[in-house]
Amino acid sequence: MRIALVLACLSLVIVGTMAASTRAHGDEGPVTPPDRLVESYLPPGDDRGGDPVRGRGWTYDSAVTATAYAAHGRLDDAGALLDAMQALQREDGALESSYDLRSGEGAGPLRSGTQAWVGLAALEWRARTCSGRHDRLIAGLTRWLLAHRMAGTGLVTGGPDVSWAST
Repeated sequence: MRIALVLACLSLVIVGTMAASTRAHGDEGPVTPPDRLVESYLPPGDDRGGDPVRGRGWTYDSAVTATAYAAHGRLDDAGALLDAMQALQREDGALESSYDLRSGEGAGPLRSGTQAWVGLAALEWRARTCSGRHDRLIAGLTRWLLAHRMAGTGLVTGGPDVSWAST
C-alpha cells in the first residue's frame, strides 16, 4: 500500500512539474515574507563582528530545516519555509545563497548544492503530503540545475567561481 502511494505521489510530481514549468508566473498568490526563513546565526548583541551575518538566513539552512520538519511530520512548518523560498525564487528558477530577513534582499553566489537541497526539501514535503503546492519551486530548481550541466558528464557545475562539480 505504501509503495502504491509513493508511486502515485511520484507520478503527480512528474506531471505537476511538467505543468508548472509551462505555466505563467502570474498566478503565484501572495508573497511570503523572507522573515519566515531560518535565521542562520544568532551572534550576541554586543558582538560587532557578528553584524555581517546578523539577521541573515542562508538558503541551505532553511532547506535542511524544511527537510527535517517534513521527515518528522511537521508539515505546516516545512510548508511555511517552502512557501517563503518559493516566493523568493528568481525567474531562472534559482534561489540566492542567503537573504536579509528584513528586506528579502538576496546575496551570494548561486551554488548547485543549495538549489538541490531546496529541491530535496520540496520533494520530501510533496512525498509526505502528495500536494502540488510547491511544484513551481521544484520545476524552477530542476530547470536551473539542468541548465548548469557540464556537457557529456551528467555533472552540474558547483557555482560560478569554483571548479568542482555536483552529482
